[in-house]
Amino acid sequence: MKFSSPRIALHLRVGIVLFAILCFGWNGLGRELVLAGEQSIDPAPKLFSSRDDIPEPPVELLKLTSISASPKGKGWEVEFSGAAPKLPPGSVIDFSLWWRTYKLQEFRVTLSGTGKFREKRAFEEMTGFAQGVSLKAAINFLGQSRSVKEAMEKDPVTFNLERNPWTVRFQKQSFGLGTEQQLEGQSLEAQNVFRDSLKTALRVEKLFSSKRSEAIGGTAFQSGGTFAPKEWQTFAEKEVRDPLRELQKTLRDTENSLLMLPYKRDFGYLTDIVNAVSLRSFERSRSLYGKLGIKPDSSDFSPRDINVSCQSSKSTFLTKRTKQLCKSQKIELSEIGG
Repeated sequence: MKFSSPRIALHLRVGIVLFAILCFGWNGLGRELVLAGEQSIDPAPKLFSSRDDIPEPPVELLKLTSISASPKGKGWEVEFSGAAPKLPPGSVIDFSLWWRTYKLQEFRVTLSGTGKFREKRAFEEMTGFAQGVSLKAAINFLGQSRSVKEAMEKDPVTFNLERNPWTVRFQKQSFGLGTEQQLEGQSLEAQNVFRDSLKTALRVEKLFSSKRSEAIGGTAFQSGGTFAPKEWQTFAEKEVRDPLRELQKTLRDTENSLLMLPYKRDFGYLTDIVNAVSLRSFERSRSLYGKLGIKPDSSDFSPRDINVSCQSSKSTFLTKRTKQLCKSQKIELSEIGG
């Protein structure tokens, strides 16, 4: 091909050379990218090289054959039986009774040489009714005798120490404590506890507020025309804080009972209310002294034998918790003097 102008011919030759370089460079760069991409994609890792490498499920160390409960005094007696043929004689098994996520009772059994167990345990302090109670067992290598440990160590397949402690919960063999009618009656009983406790706490709060107003107005707790701190403190301790202390003790005794376990959230509401009223009796007593222009009593700074832990002691918080509890337990405000 001939060109009339040498200058045009030169430009065309340069363009052809650049085009060739670009095409070669792009192809090379593209190949490098493809190779880099191929090298970055690893084959999926194999979890097991063969079927024989798949770990076996844990060995069944305990088998529960029967379990039942019957009333015993104020509580219950639980009878159960089962077998543990793979456990060495003398093995210690830690049993526990559960309702949902709450542990009700726990006890220990030492296995005889027969490989079987049959137990009857009375729990008179386990009062109340519940459905869906289950038995849980735990075998802890560290809690065994030397001879049992040695026997277990000789059988690492059965007693895989990486899985210690070996536990099982027999949820499919759950059982009930009481009848449906008794459970319904227990629900009403719990509602009464909430109602009566709430009524007591709010009555004390109302009494304290009324007497505090009288003290500020100079119509109560007076001696010779002036405020009588000792009379006020006697009132606060005997008529306000002592009833709250007694109420808190009652709640502590029932907190983990079958009566209250189904109502953990509501129990928290009630505890907040009672503790808030307790705390307010100290805070508002100190503010009373401040309004009267005198130094607060030292006892108002150090609550004794009374729980004052709560999210807030403000009256708005007290009202909020009261409404939440009443709504949940279907209690009318008129029933508690609200």
